[in-house]
Amino acid sequence: MGEKPPGMWLDRYPNNKGHYEPDNCRWATPQQQNRNRRDSHLLTIDKITRTLAEWSDISGINRTTIRSRLLKGKSPKEAVFTPPDPNHQENRHGRNTRRPR
Repeated sequence: MGEKPPGMWLDRYPNNKGHYEPDNCRWATPQQQNRNRRDSHLLTIDKITRTLAEWSDISGINRTTIRSRLLKGKSPKEAVFTPPDPNHQENRHGRNTRRPR
């Protein structure tokens, strides 16, 4: 594995149930480690699987909005890539609120 790079930590990847062995480890940032948890919400779009947080970063759509859309029955692709409704705005908690008319 070599010497620890600054700001990086040892992470079991891709199998976080496996042992700490060179073929099952990587140097990862804290953000990467948080996304490599058993309870991470994984979504597959066009045969690419990423965490909900990663799809949120890619699309620019808030994680809470994506999760809400999924709970309403939208497909992962619709939930991640549908532009926000211009009649709604995100408040600081990530919840949709109607704009006053």
